[in-house]
Amino acid sequence: MKKSAIILLLIAAAVLFTACGLPGGYPEYEQVDADDVISYDLLRDYVTAGMYNDDPENCECFCALKIFSAEKVSDEDHYVYAWVFESVYSFKNGVLNEEGGSSYPCRFEVKKDGSTAEITAADVPGDGAAYSEDIKKLFPDYVREQIKTVQDDGTVKELQAADLEQAKAHFGADTNP
Repeated sequence: MKKSAIILLLIAAAVLFTACGLPGGYPEYEQVDADDVISYDLLRDYVTAGMYNDDPENCECFCALKIFSAEKVSDEDHYVYAWVFESVYSFKNGVLNEEGGSSYPCRFEVKKDGSTAEITAADVPGDGAAYSEDIKKLFPDYVREQIKTVQDDGTVKELQAADLEQAKAHFGADTNP
């Protein structure tokens, strides 16, 4: 009797791990085309709307993203994984200045209803000791591998340059900061 109970428990644990992923790991979802889930512009607008700008009369927020992938969690719910680069620029006395910014991986939670998409949350890893554990909780292995290379593969520099180009266009500036 005890032996069959143990076997049933082991089978239940195996089924649970298969369905939910390993403890501390990331569950597997169906990969889908990010363009079918949400537009780049909607992601960018979501990020810039949430950015802190302590001088809105003289400064403007900009954002560029590299979308890594998207996954279908359920019929309506999706995750979109991206690297985000955000900047705040000012244009004073004919000089374009980068006032601040940040760069980080992000998991956007998106609710999709037909052709309508709504971002319901944006999850980012914590700082310091929490970063490593949060990366494991928020991103699947194949996205974590891409996250590891953004500094070396030129992604961050490309996104920074894209923010600068947006700022130049917005302020009508031809000069580099």
